Parts: sequence; C-alpha cells; structure tokens
Amino acid sequence: MAKCYMCENESTSKEHTPPQSFFPKGKRTNLITVPSCSTHNEETSMDDEYARNIVTSSIENNQTSIDHFFDKSLRSFQRHPGLVKPIIESLREVADYKEGAQAFQIDRARFDRVFRKIAYALFYHEFGYSWKRLLAVMTNQIKMTDMSNDHLGDMFEEIKDDLNGLTWKGENPLVFQYSFLKFKEGEFDYALFMIFHEGFPVWIMPDTDSDHADFD
Repeated sequence: MAKCYMCENESTSKEHTPPQSFFPKGKRTNLITVPSCSTHNEETSMDDEYARNIVTSSIENNQTSIDHFFDKSLRSFQRHPGLVKPIIESLREVADYKEGAQAFQIDRARFDRVFRKIAYALFYHEFGYSWKRLLAVMTNQIKMTDMSNDHLGDMFEEIKDDLNGLTWKGENPLVFQYSFLKFKEGEFDYALFMIFHEGFPVWIMPDTDSDHADFD
C-alpha cells in the first residue's frame, strides 16, 4: 500500500490538491490526487473550506471565482456562523486601495496551513516523494491592517516580475495553475508558484536549513 504524501503512515484515501471544494461544479475534471492518511485528509476539510472562502473573496479574481463565491462560499458562511462572525465584525471599506474594495481580518495561521498542505501534495505529485522542508507561504493578496504587505508579501513583490518564463500546469486554468522552479541542487530545493482564479497568487518557499515537513 502507498505511503501518505505527508508522512510515513499508510494511505487510507486519496487527497485532492488543491481541495475539490476549490473547484466549481463543471470544473472538477482531471483533478490531482495523492495518497493520504486520515490525519492529512478528512480531518482538514473545514480548514480547506475556510481557505477556499478567503480566496474566492478576492476582488482581483475572475468571473469564475465570483460565481463560485456566491454559489459555495457565501452559503458556507451562512451554514457556519462562527466563520462569518469575525469577518462581519472586522469588515471595513478600503476605498483608497481599490474602488469597491472591503477588507476583513482572517486567521492567517489557518490559511497558511491549508496552502502548505496543498504545496506538500503537489510536490509529491510532481516528484514522487515527500517534500522534507518547512515552507513559507507568501502572497500579495493578504495585507496588514494599513493595507501594506507583510514581510513575506514584500518578498513576493520583489520576485513576481521574474515569473513570466514559468511553464504552467493545471487542467483548469480559470481556477488553478502551478509551476515548480528549482533554485539549488538539492532534491528538495524547489520553489512553488500557484495562481488561483487568475488573480490570487501564492508563492511557496522552502527553508533550506530544515529537514522535515510540517503544515500544523
């Protein structure tokens, strides 16, 4: 039996990466799956839903994302009042950022945990072995309270213009594309660039001094 993409336990199921809930109905063909144990699949479903809701809330995304927000994410918030309460309480206009834009506070640790999981699974899918590195999640779509980037967002801004030559993969480009970029000779030394709904980029960088995986 195959081992889990994340740990040495035997797999009990297949993990979709990105999670199936990220994809609207009608765009769920040829999704990527990897072998997974129960700890690294079923028990993270609520976190997956939370991260999907954040991504589809972005004003930068395409129409596919807008439709998916109103079809799935909005109903998700309605089903789980605990998810929407902190958003409503922190919601504020940011007209000086972009017309019609609003901002709300998110659980960044929870968000990053989902995207590290996606990255580990994509690495296993691409190379056939686990990514034995700690991973940093970078994006310019999540801002500080003053609408500036955090230090990882600043790092993303510095490198994003160098990504035009990447070879993209993904069967549903309106929802998700990804590309790995090797930057050193080590077997784990790859960076991963992902883009969701053509407007929400996420850049994953490994800690080259680490020797184990962890998305907790």
